[in-house]
Amino acid sequence: MYRSQEVHPSEPRAEDSVEDNYEFRGATLTISSNDDSQAVPSSHTTSQPAVQTGKDATTPTSPPEQPRASICEAPRALVSAESIRPRIGSPRHFFCFRNGLFEQAIKDCTEILLKPSFDSDILGNWLLTEISHWDHERERIVILTTKALYVIKFDFIALRILKKEKILMNRVDTIIHGKLTYPTASFVPDRNEIGVRLMWNKGQPIPAATSWNPFATDIPWKTFTNHPIHGYQDQYNSLPSIREEIEANRKTYSVEHLHEALVQLINNPQPNIESANINYNCQLEETPIVLENYVGIGAVFHNKNNLGFFKVRGKFSF
Repeated sequence: MYRSQEVHPSEPRAEDSVEDNYEFRGATLTISSNDDSQAVPSSHTTSQPAVQTGKDATTPTSPPEQPRASICEAPRALVSAESIRPRIGSPRHFFCFRNGLFEQAIKDCTEILLKPSFDSDILGNWLLTEISHWDHERERIVILTTKALYVIKFDFIALRILKKEKILMNRVDTIIHGKLTYPTASFVPDRNEIGVRLMWNKGQPIPAATSWNPFATDIPWKTFTNHPIHGYQDQYNSLPSIREEIEANRKTYSVEHLHEALVQLINNPQPNIESANINYNCQLEETPIVLENYVGIGAVFHNKNNLGFFKVRGKFSF
């Protein structure tokens, strides 16, 4: 009876004890280990060195990432320089910048307005910005002959003359060339532009009723500055063809070139019979040109949006 109790099935045998201990020890190694590579018994796996990673071959490695540059740069190669749309304010938004329109406008103005018997010699033609006495900018064609200066409002959309003014050069008594400035008490931002003013009032001030009338047409002077295309410098967005065309025709939009022609006309009249009889009693001055605009919210809005120029404006053109 005592012997049978020793070999009772409920008591573990020696070989069972060894196996149970081995399994328990394996579980203990698995739980206490922090590295997955050490959790695998060395008797079950063989470690082989990995050449590229420097780790054991049993260590899991993630697949190499694809470089982001190759994914992002692929669509860019499909965009050509010709397909980039010009930004707001591009010369292509001005109708006068389109091929042949300015030349056609000069031809029409010459044939309609100029008389061969009077305007025999044309000294130059320009597309400039006229500044009114209320500081409003307007796009104007300027044609200078030996006897007169023509200021023309030309519709570059309908290709027709809307308004014309003729200033006889023998009436002009002062030509001022200088920086465009505002009075000291003005709230209008500085322009940092050069202008030319032709005056024929002999130094007399204009009446207050005329000065405060924005629609007055009998102002005895004309003020010009460069066309906006003249100062267009956008090397990041402009196509090479635009920059080349601006450089080739920059004098057309330059008020400095107009001033040079005026100085040459006053100081050195053309040696022919018609111009020799003209008496140019004109003074040339180099001084700032004061634009009497003190608040000018309407003028700032008008000039900022180029409302005095024929442009493409979204779905509308005016």
